[in-house]
Amino acid sequence: MSSGTPSLMVFLRRNLAWMVLAFALAASLWGFVTTQQNPDVLDVFQAIPVEVRNLPADLTVRSEIQPVRVTVSAPRDIWQELRPAKFQASVDLSRVGPGLQEIPVTVQTVDTRARVEDITPAKALIHLEPIRRKDVPTRTRFIGEVPAGYQVGQPKVTPETVTVTGPQSLVDQVVAVVAEVSLVGATASLNQVHKAIPFDGRGDRVDRVAISSENLLVELRIEQERAFKLVPLAPKLTGALSPGYQIVELRVDPSAITVEGDPKAIEPVNVLPTTPIELNGATGDVSANASVQLPDGVRLARAQPVVVRVFVSPIESTVTLDVAPTVQDVSPRMRVDIVPTTIRLTLIGPMPVLSTLRARDVTASLSAGGLQSGVHPIRPRIDVPALVRLQQVSPENVELRLSLIEPTPSPSASPSVTPSATPGRG
Repeated sequence: MSSGTPSLMVFLRRNLAWMVLAFALAASLWGFVTTQQNPDVLDVFQAIPVEVRNLPADLTVRSEIQPVRVTVSAPRDIWQELRPAKFQASVDLSRVGPGLQEIPVTVQTVDTRARVEDITPAKALIHLEPIRRKDVPTRTRFIGEVPAGYQVGQPKVTPETVTVTGPQSLVDQVVAVVAEVSLVGATASLNQVHKAIPFDGRGDRVDRVAISSENLLVELRIEQERAFKLVPLAPKLTGALSPGYQIVELRVDPSAITVEGDPKAIEPVNVLPTTPIELNGATGDVSANASVQLPDGVRLARAQPVVVRVFVSPIESTVTLDVAPTVQDVSPRMRVDIVPTTIRLTLIGPMPVLSTLRARDVTASLSAGGLQSGVHPIRPRIDVPALVRLQQVSPENVELRLSLIEPTPSPSASPSVTPSATPGRG
C-alpha cells in the first residue's frame, strides 16, 4: 500500500494539467450545448422603484427619486418567471451629507439565473436636507357660515401646540397647524375631532412634514341670537255677506311668512292673524291688502305685501211652485180640457234668485198641433229663468182632452097661420 501511494502522486503531478484542461473542455462543451438549446434573451424592465438605504438619522430625502430602467439577460426558459418585483434597486446613503447628491444605483435580483446588464439612469439625483423639529400653535379655520340668527363663540383646540418634524426648508415655512371646521348648517355647539393640517404664513398647506398629533379636538360654542320661523297666515274677516251668499274659498298670498326675533318670543307662535277684512254685505269676490298682526318681540324678516282673497258664491236652494200649463196650437174647432189643471215644479238655484221667483216667471206649455179629438198624455215643456234649474215635475205627464165643438143650430121661421073664416049663420 505504501509503495502505491507515491505512484499515484507521481501520476497526478504528471497529468494534472491534462486533467484540468479536460475539465475545462468538458465545461465549455456543456455551456456551448446548453446555450444552443436554451440561449440567453435580453429584455428591459421599466420603472423599477429605487429604495433608500442607510439614510442618516439627522437627514431626510427632500426630492422624489425617479425609478430606473433595468436591462436583464437570462435564459429563455426562465423569462416567464421573471417579474419586476424580483429586482431591487437601491442607493446607499451611508456616506453622504446635506445637499444635492448623485448616488450610484445598484440592482440585485433574487433569481441568480438572471443578470443585470444595464441600469438607466446609473445614478440617482437626490436632495438631502437636515431634519428639523419645531413647536407651532394650533388654530381653527372655519369653512362657511352658521345659519342666520346664530353666533359662534371662541373655539378651544386641544392640544394648544404640536411639534412639526421634516425637512428644514419645509418646517421653517409652517406657522400653525390648523383644524378645518365646517359651520354650514351648524345650529348646535360642536365637540369634534378634526385632522391636523400644517399651513404656512400665506395660508397655503405645507405637505411632507410630520405632526406629533395627527388629530385636534375642537370645542366650539354655537348659540342662537335671533330665531327665524316660517309661520302660516290666518286671514281675519269682519262683517257678513248679503243673505243667500256664502264663502266658498278663502286665500291669502303668501300663505306663510318668515318672522324673526327673540327665540323665546317666536317659539309659541304657530299662526299669525291678518288685519280684519270687511265683507260689508258683499255679493261677489272680495280682494284686499292686509297687514300681519305680530306679537311683541317678533318682527317680519323682510317686508312683503299680503293679499287676502275671499271667493263668494250664492247659496243654492230649492223652491216648489204650482203652475197652470197653457195649450198652444189649438184648432178653433176643438174644446180643450187639461187634467190636472196645475202641475208642481221643484226648482233649484241661487237663494237670492229663488226668493223673488213667482209662478208667473215659469211657463209650462202643451202643444196640441196635429192632435185629433180624444185624450192625449203629454209631457209639458218647462221654461225657467236664468240661473234656475228644473229638478222635478209632478206629474210628469198631463192629459190633454180634445173634443169637437158641436155647431150651434141657426133659428128657423115660425109657420104662418092663416086664420079660417067663421061660417055665418044663415
